[in-house]
Amino acid sequence: MKFSIDNNGDVEYGPNGTAYIHSLIVDGNLSKAVRATDLQKARKLHGKMTFQGLPISIENRKGSYRSGVDTDGKPWRSKLHSPYGYIRGTMGTDGDAIDCFIGPNKQSDTVFIVHQKDVKTGKFDEDKCMLGWNTRKQALAAYLINYNRSDQVIGVTPMPMATFKMKIAGTRKKPMMIKSRVSR
Repeated sequence: MKFSIDNNGDVEYGPNGTAYIHSLIVDGNLSKAVRATDLQKARKLHGKMTFQGLPISIENRKGSYRSGVDTDGKPWRSKLHSPYGYIRGTMGTDGDAIDCFIGPNKQSDTVFIVHQKDVKTGKFDEDKCMLGWNTRKQALAAYLINYNRSDQVIGVTPMPMATFKMKIAGTRKKPMMIKSRVSR
């Protein structure tokens, strides 16, 4: 069974502690209230925070590991050197909420959007937003240390935080690549 959490990642607890996730997508079909016991284990949140007013859900803490299976069926595992999660209430081109890494500078007024490609097809895959870094070089280095490969990077778009907030506000209705220009 293929599943994903809705863009808000909202979990509701019913009788006897049973968890339900609203708007869960199961095998490509929308289901309004699906029992989420197994899904919770697969995608446990490690907290919520705000970053300059953006509501962030943390999926992986700094020092934890992300793992999965690539398109060839090969398992992968990567240690995270920064907190990783998603911006609630948004939708990326992959149908999930927009992913982000949280950096050390909570006052940074620039978001660095790393555009990823599918290394097999060479086509755009999704964006990873780097919040809290001062320079493009710092943000890209922070992104790369969390992945085992650099060949999936198409480019990096620096964007003022105010512009970024306006762009992501419209993603719920129309998922899109977040860019004004792409620079390598």
